[in-house]
Amino acid sequence: MTSHQQPHISPLVSIVIPVYNGANYLKESIDSAL
Repeated sequence: MTSHQQPHISPLVSIVIPVYNGANYLKESIDSAL
């Protein structure tokens, strides 16, 4: 019996920032999330 190794997969993360009329704060929000 052969052993099959699964490739190492890094976890993925999604960030959702809902914005409505917030163009002035969008860059600050993205920088804060990162």
